[in-house]
Parts: sequence; structure tokens; C-alpha cells
Amino acid sequence: MRILILFLSLSKLIFAQYDSTMFDLIKTTYERSFDKQIISKYLNSDIEYKTKAAILSIAQSEDTSFVSELLKLDLTKFGNEICFALAQIGECEQSINFLWNYLHSSPPKNHFPKIFFAIGKIGNENDLKKIVEFYNSFDGPIFPFEGISEAILQFQIRGIKSDDARNILETEITHQLS
Repeated sequence: MRILILFLSLSKLIFAQYDSTMFDLIKTTYERSFDKQIISKYLNSDIEYKTKAAILSIAQSEDTSFVSELLKLDLTKFGNEICFALAQIGECEQSINFLWNYLHSSPPKNHFPKIFFAIGKIGNENDLKKIVEFYNSFDGPIFPFEGISEAILQFQIRGIKSDDARNILETEITHQLS
């Protein structure tokens, strides 16, 4: 029952809407069976909220075999949702490579927080070093993209720490332009 409540709560977070026609998707997610045929039907729907519902279901699956299907979706429509799902699914080489490539491809500004969050949730020590290098590559008074602090916090929650990352957090928190 807790999973269903979590499922419905998270649905509000990523703006997915559920209706009675989605009973099979809700059931496969609630039962944690994550039937690939059911999820694919919704994932490949022409109806945006049904696709978002499928992405949310995938996010709860912790099944990395869904990653390749997620990466086929339109990033302009579903970029934030895809990043969220990749973060929730867990560590996967394909996911982390995608996130770095997406970060460097000039995504919409509002996607940066989700990209950084996902990197922080699934990245390793080398990814934290890349985050620090990325941050240090900007020559301004403050890092221009939102979400870097969240990435570092996600690394720290998982026990992946560095003095450079801690210094970034301190700078981002205390800087008057931040």
C-alpha cells in the first residue's frame, strides 16, 4: 500500500495524471511486477501524460533494462522525467554516460537541476571529480547552472565526498549572488 501512495504522490511531482484507463499500469507498478508489455504500451503512447505515467512506473522498477527504452524518448518533452527515472533506477553505465552527454549538449536550462540530481544519485567518485572540474571550468563569480549543490549533496548522502566538493557547497551557499 505504501508503494501505491508513493506512486500517486510522485505522480504529482512530475505532473503525470492517472485515470481509470490506466488500471493495468497502476496494478503492475503496485504489484512490483513491472510487466514490460504494459509499460511499453504506455511508454510509446502518443498521449503525453500516459508516457509520463510509464516513466514514473519505470522509475520505481529499479530495472536497468528499461534504460534503453527511456533514452529513445523525446528529450524536449520528457527530459526532466527521464533524468528522474534514471536517478531512481540506480547505477548503470548507460545512464551515467547519457547524463554526461546530455549535460554537455546544451539542454534547456530547466533540465540542469534534474541532470545534476541524477548524476549525484548514480555517479561514482570519478563523476564527482567531473562535477568539480565542470564547476571549476566557469570563470565567473558564480556557477551559472542550477543544481550543482544538489548533485554534490546526493554524492555525500551516498558517502562519496571530497574537500573540493565541500568547498563548492560552501561557496554556493554563502555567495551573495547565489
